[in-house]
Amino acid sequence: MKKPILFIIISEILLFIVVLSSSLLGGISTGKSVQEIVANELNEGELASINYVLKYPEIDGYEDSPELYGEMSIQNNEKEAMFSVDILDDNSSDIFAGQEAIFSKLGNYEIVVDETKELSDRTITKKIYNIKSDFTEFYAMVGTINIKGKDNKTIGVIGNTPSIDSEDDFDKILNSTNFTKVLLDSERLFDSEEEIFTMSVLPNWKRLERSLPFSFYNETDKNVTYFVASSGDKTEGDIFALMKEYQDELLLEKTAYLVEDSKVRNVGEKTITTSMISYKDSPVTNIISLVEFKDSNIFILLRSDIIVKVDPLQIQTEEQLTEVLNSEDTKNIVNSEIEDINYMLESIKLK
Repeated sequence: MKKPILFIIISEILLFIVVLSSSLLGGISTGKSVQEIVANELNEGELASINYVLKYPEIDGYEDSPELYGEMSIQNNEKEAMFSVDILDDNSSDIFAGQEAIFSKLGNYEIVVDETKELSDRTITKKIYNIKSDFTEFYAMVGTINIKGKDNKTIGVIGNTPSIDSEDDFDKILNSTNFTKVLLDSERLFDSEEEIFTMSVLPNWKRLERSLPFSFYNETDKNVTYFVASSGDKTEGDIFALMKEYQDELLLEKTAYLVEDSKVRNVGEKTITTSMISYKDSPVTNIISLVEFKDSNIFILLRSDIIVKVDPLQIQTEEQLTEVLNSEDTKNIVNSEIEDINYMLESIKLK
């Protein structure tokens, strides 16, 4: 039986660009999936970023990098040169200062290229750093792209390379990366050739991994929530036993307890069964959901994890932790995320 993919925690990398927001065009109002919208925009030799909000040039000798964050992240075949691209919130200068603070901790660095240039459709600022320590020497490439007519939207590019020869690849990214018509801050319809269902995704939810077509996360200053869905066939095994298996694995944690046990609700032609688990010593809520369809053997199994952010400096005792976990603020955050998860669950349709 095909087992669903549970959410994956991606380790933090050294050069990481924080995605905050993007404002362009959505897909729900057009009735088209983000894939359809962007497919009509791409020229030969162009690729779409993980959330389809950017399009960028295909570079010979490079492939997607599973080790990097970013709206777009690639590495060369030798895994020596890597580039990550994302959308910054506003001013471009912070990215340079932030990276220089990191470089200063790694060793001595020298700026070997520092230039700004105007093209017909964009302003590009780039710096290349030579970084030396007792153990290594490499080049870091940092750049920003400001597309004309897209005020307050800056595209940031960061690269690590063993040689300055990779500057041509860096320039190709800076010269050709652009926005698509897809909105990150609006509801979007997602489809995938690898799956047999579609799903609406709420504003500012982002894909977690390119290799997992229906894996998403939402991060705010109060919480981070993960959501992963995959399909299966009832004829291949007992789906309720599989759901119970995942539930029991989570309950092995000694502080875990059931908030809901296989709660059933009907939504149109779908039946949704949900189990929810919380913890006495952690601001985490796990949700396992099963979506069944009338007159179909296809099902969707989903795993959601809601993690409320708490300040460890404000929690010195077990009583303080209990107070935070049981606070109205924490409950409101979890309930709001559950509403969003339920909305996306209910939007699932078989193709």
